[in-house]
Amino acid sequence: SMTFLDFDYFGWDDPVKLMADFIWHPAMNLRSALREKWKTAMLRLFACDTYFEERLNAAMPLYGLRWALIVLNEFLPELAQKRRDAHGLKEYDLERRQRIQLKKAKQYCDQVKNTVSQYTFG
Repeated sequence: SMTFLDFDYFGWDDPVKLMADFIWHPAMNLRSALREKWKTAMLRLFACDTYFEERLNAAMPLYGLRWALIVLNEFLPELAQKRRDAHGLKEYDLERRQRIQLKKAKQYCDQVKNTVSQYTFG
């Protein structure tokens, strides 16, 4: 049997999640060299965790897909209404916002494909 413990609300996340979210977050536009420098530093920091890099490589595509889905939240009617209300905009161009978010989601999916092609899983 398998048991899953979700420590998300306890603050006990795997550092792999922290690293993946940092890299995939839509507001994180690091240049490639800086992203690699940060990744190298994190791998060094967690060097005592024997399987850290393997878990990171396996998880990266999954977190990329997760962020692709998150940016599509604009298609949820409740969220669109909240955004309209929060911004106080009388004219909220929902279709425009959805087009932008759909484009972002497609970019995430392309990045996930590239990420998967870099690693051998097995």
